[in-house]
Amino acid sequence: MNDIRAPGCLHRRRPSRAVRRALEPQRVDPLSNSRANPPSVPPKNEILAESEFAAPTITELIPILFSTLGAFVAYHVNLVADRFQRAFQTSTSGNRLYCSLNKRWFPDQVFNDFIVRSFPRFGYEVSFEASDKGAIEILGPYGISYTFRQLAKQMSQLQSGFVVRGVRYNPWPPAPY
Repeated sequence: MNDIRAPGCLHRRRPSRAVRRALEPQRVDPLSNSRANPPSVPPKNEILAESEFAAPTITELIPILFSTLGAFVAYHVNLVADRFQRAFQTSTSGNRLYCSLNKRWFPDQVFNDFIVRSFPRFGYEVSFEASDKGAIEILGPYGISYTFRQLAKQMSQLQSGFVVRGVRYNPWPPAPY
């Protein structure tokens, strides 16, 4: 052990337990990897690929440039988007779409809104308006005379008044040879 003497003392003093531990060699298990990641690395063993000096400065500034550009674009898009949102919400179709996208959707509600409600609309527009109402208008007292007049006009436009020559020279039924 090292000889540690207090100043002005002639007798030897025994070092403290902490000093003795610091001075004794460290016992390391030969199978452990305790020296693989030391808390500090001397400069001669430093790997510069992990250091801030490995990449060029412009490469390190790319995140700052993109963050600034993103903030600038977001600010200006927000100005335009605010006007667009107001115009979109005040229009009828935009308001319906905005309201439908901003509410909860349950499966039975989706089924009722898109499938069940379309059946009465189909039944009214197709079967009543087109079939029943149309048949009554066509076959009613004024409908029949109006329909025949329209058909007669269309047929008279097909006939020009001239007899086609082909009918005169090609008798029907054809003569047997």
